[in-house]
Amino acid sequence: MPGGANRLQLAETVSSCVSPCAAQEIVLSQATKSALKTFAKENGLTLNTLVQGAWALLLGRHSGTEDVVFGAVRAGRRSTVPDADSIVGLFINTVPVRARLEADAPLVPWLRTLREEWVVVRDHEHTPLAKIQSWSEVPAGQPLFETVVSFQDPSWDAALRAQGGAWAQREFGVRNQPNYPLALDVYVGDDLRAKLFYDRRRFDDNSMARLLGHFRTMLEAMPFSPRRGWSNCLGSRSPSATSCLSNGTTRPLISRSTSASTSCLKNKPRARLTRWRSRMEITKSPTVN
Repeated sequence: MPGGANRLQLAETVSSCVSPCAAQEIVLSQATKSALKTFAKENGLTLNTLVQGAWALLLGRHSGTEDVVFGAVRAGRRSTVPDADSIVGLFINTVPVRARLEADAPLVPWLRTLREEWVVVRDHEHTPLAKIQSWSEVPAGQPLFETVVSFQDPSWDAALRAQGGAWAQREFGVRNQPNYPLALDVYVGDDLRAKLFYDRRRFDDNSMARLLGHFRTMLEAMPFSPRRGWSNCLGSRSPSATSCLSNGTTRPLISRSTSASTSCLKNKPRARLTRWRSRMEITKSPTVN
C-alpha cells in the first residue's frame, strides 16, 4: 500500500444466509449529534472528519495495523468543475483515504491532519479510481481497498423535507447494494444514522452488530477525549483486536494482507499528482522534468 501501508484484506467466513447482502443501522441521539458538531466546530473539523476518523481507528484496531486505507465517496461539486452545484447529474467519485495511527497520538491533531489531507484531494477528486490503482503496485485484479465510507449531510430525507409544503410530509429512502464487502453510510438529519452494509458470505450478523456498537462508542467518546490518545475512545469496553471481530474463531474478520506491503504508488510527475503527495507519499522522481 502507499508508503508501506498494509492493504486491509477482509477474512472470509462461512455463512448459511440466503441473501448475500445485509444491512444494520444505528441511530445516535440529537444530543450526541450536537456534541459532535460542537466538538468539530471548536477544533476546525467537520462531522465527516469524525466519521472517517472513527472508521479508520476501528479498522486499525481490529486489524492490528497502524497504517490503513479505505475508500471514501466525494460529492465532486467543490472542485474544478465550474458551476457544479447547478448542474443536474452525478459527480460522485470514490477515492482512497489513508490514515496512519499512533495509539498515543492526541486525538484532535490527528483528526486535523486527516481533515487537511482530505481537503488537499479536492482539486483532484474526479481522478478515476481505476487510474489511481494503475499508479499503484497492488496486483491487477486485487482491490485497492475493501471497505468504503459515504457521508451525507444533510441526509436526502432531511434535505427534501426542508423544502416545505408537500415535501414536508414525504419520506425519502435509499435502497442500495454496494459492490464492496463492507460499506458504511452515514446520514445527518435531526439525528445521526449509520447504516452498515455487509456481505453475509463473509460476515455474520452478530459481528457486524458489534462493529456498529464500537463505531457508536468511538463517536460518543470523541468529544470527551480531545487531548487523549485515540485508543482511549474505545477504552475497556472494546475487546482485543483479535477477538472483537472473530466470529467465535481466532481469525479476525479484518486482517493485514502480506502480499501488498510494498509502496503503493510509483513515482509520477509532480504536475499530475502534487495534491495526492501528502496522502500517498508521492515524490517527484529526479528524472522527471
